[in-house]
Amino acid sequence: MNKSPGGAVLAVTTFLVGTAGGYAINEVIRSGHETEHEHEIARLKDGASQKTKPDVPSDEEASAVLAQSARRCAFRNAIRVIPCRV
Repeated sequence: MNKSPGGAVLAVTTFLVGTAGGYAINEVIRSGHETEHEHEIARLKDGASQKTKPDVPSDEEASAVLAQSARRCAFRNAIRVIPCRV
């Protein structure tokens, strides 16, 4: 029984080609997922930065509200015995 080593070489070659092909396909799929994740991270960062900007009134608006509140207190204090606090 003289068998040629051609079958073993073919099996090893097929194994190596299949392994390399599987690795290449896996890398393409993984890089696609990485790109999707990078886009998702960028979108989440943009959303988070927009949400962290507080809705705070300007100094002028705050002063106007405090002055209005003080005027109301002064008016109420004039007609009541119990003082109003600002």
